Amino acid sequence: MLLRNTLIFLVSSLLLALLMAGCSDSTTKTDTTGDTNLTDNFGGYKPTAESPAFGDNELMNLSGGTDAGDEVGSSTLVDSLANPNRANIYSLELAWGHLQYDSTENVITDWSGSLSLERGAIVAVRLLGFDAGDQIVRPRTSPTLLEWVSHTREYFDGLLVYIYDPHPLSFRTPNTLTFATGPYTRTFTMADLDSLSEVVDVDVNQFSIDAFKVERLACGEGFIDGKWIRNNIQNERGVFMGRWISRDGLLKGHVKGHFGVRDDGSRVLFGKWISAGLPGDNAAAGAFRGLLRGAWGYAPDVDPNLMDRGGFRGEIFDRTLTTVGHFAGDWLAIVTGHNGGDTGNGNDHMRGKGHGFMRGTWQQECEQ
Repeated sequence: MLLRNTLIFLVSSLLLALLMAGCSDSTTKTDTTGDTNLTDNFGGYKPTAESPAFGDNELMNLSGGTDAGDEVGSSTLVDSLANPNRANIYSLELAWGHLQYDSTENVITDWSGSLSLERGAIVAVRLLGFDAGDQIVRPRTSPTLLEWVSHTREYFDGLLVYIYDPHPLSFRTPNTLTFATGPYTRTFTMADLDSLSEVVDVDVNQFSIDAFKVERLACGEGFIDGKWIRNNIQNERGVFMGRWISRDGLLKGHVKGHFGVRDDGSRVLFGKWISAGLPGDNAAAGAFRGLLRGAWGYAPDVDPNLMDRGGFRGEIFDRTLTTVGHFAGDWLAIVTGHNGGDTGNGNDHMRGKGHGFMRGTWQQECEQ
């Protein structure tokens, strides 16, 4: 199990050190082949436009899944719970199967199951993966029960859902959400969902959940998912890339960056977020959105020389290099060498670019 909160002390200390170092005027460019810039205050990235999807065709073709078309989302119950005085809303991205693409897998795993809520409503927003024959069970029999049929082999399936929790002060017992499938079952409280990022091994598969409470005054929030590629045999250097997704699962942009270890032993990461240029974003594809700076680490209580997973967190900066938000999440990766082989993230997400995945959340602050 990975809990990004276990890295708070490590990352907070490093972020403080980075801030004390001040801003650099270095013009060094980032080389994502392995000779990465770890000394510049922003890793060599600049607040300028890039080619759409950083000129990467596979990044360009990534989507945020497909619309779930859930009829509960337009119900009078959900309309009433959308009132901030009546309910809290949580956004969850769930995934199960081989989050790290495995072309050698020949066993099909049945993940058919359900999400159930004690009270309130569950709304399916986006389907992630879901090949032919996989589907949400319709008609929905209750707003508190979402059922599906899902089978995975070398890839993964998943869902992005909204949870509507009626105002807790109106009830005596805590509300709970249960994920139930044959391979894995887990119950969460609403407090768990306030800010959560976990990856759990389920035999040879994994289950992941990223969740946050929707903040009505936030200027932007959502999810990050993509590739975490270690291209160094010492496991200490590599690149990450993927999708920048809104809280309702729509593709807002692309992210690309690198991570490594400085001479003083601190594990740092740097990156850049650009627009996908889709309707509603009010920007052309490749337009600058933010610089990323933070830290990464291994999961606790495990020998780093054997470690294949960990977490990351950091801050988002605008073109004036002012902090405007934050991000955090988990990663899992094995050493690949520079060429990586024909592996990927599942569901043809960046297949052929090396092992490893990352998943997390982001939040952008409002201007004062």
